Amino acid sequence: MGLFKGNEVEKIDSGRFEEEILCSTTTVIDFYTGWCAPCKKLTPILEDAVSNYDVRAFKLDAEENQDLCLKYNVMSVPTLLFFRSGKEVDRMNGLVSLKDILEIV
Repeated sequence: MGLFKGNEVEKIDSGRFEEEILCSTTTVIDFYTGWCAPCKKLTPILEDAVSNYDVRAFKLDAEENQDLCLKYNVMSVPTLLFFRSGKEVDRMNGLVSLKDILEIV
């Protein structure tokens, strides 16, 4: 899948966003910024989900992709959007646990 590079969840931008959310399995998109402390704390949780629980997840810089923030009404970071077959099926705001993520995927 190319979702996990060494110790990092792959970063995408608006150019690949639509392509990645079309998957029939649940895809998690983490809207984050580099300066956000809760975003930094969420990263190892997502890495654990991807590497140990076969979760499909990507990171998307909210500041560099404001068009998608507007389109999906992302007002704060971190925000996790869960997509299945191109449709948003759930969302979570703020720092969440691995258990919270696994309950949705």
